[in-house]
This record gives sequence, C-alpha cells and structure tokens, in this order.
Amino acid sequence: HAAVCRQKSTNMAAGPWYEPEKLTMAQTIEGYTFGAALAAGWDDVIGTITPGKLADLTVLDRNLFELEASGISGSEITDTEVLMTVFDGRIVYEK
Repeated sequence: HAAVCRQKSTNMAAGPWYEPEKLTMAQTIEGYTFGAALAAGWDDVIGTITPGKLADLTVLDRNLFELEASGISGSEITDTEVLMTVFDGRIVYEK
C-alpha cells in the first residue's frame, strides 16, 4: 500500500508523502516477488510463474492492476482479501 499510495493505510489528509517516489502496482508486485527471489539468490527456483519453478502464488479477491487503472484508493488495497495461497504447488490456504 505505502509503495503505491505513499500514505499510511489510514490515509493522510495532507496527501501523499514524497509523491514522486510512488511505485506502480507492477513495480511493487515485481519487487515483492521476483525482486525478493533475486535478492535471496533463488530466482532460478521462485519469483515468477514459470515452468520448472516452484508454484508459489496468492489469489486475491480483486485485480490490483484494474484498481490502479481506475484510480486506486488506500482502502481498496488494504481491504483486499486472500482467497487462496499455493505453496510449492500445493494449496495451503483456501477461503
């Protein structure tokens, strides 16, 4: 939330903090997935949904890219719910 909106999750009345430092949703998600795997030295095993890699992913109740395109608000991100988590190809959580 903070990377995309540059605000606290409760929103700040004065507007975004250091607004030029906002990241796009794609930059944020890539940082948390591929970027984290790359930093750990595991990018050959995890970090992207690619044949041969471990299937680690989360299914959300909304499309975060559509939210961004329509003018995202802080509560829309923080209200997003996880519907399913897949770890190493196995469903480990399902709502």
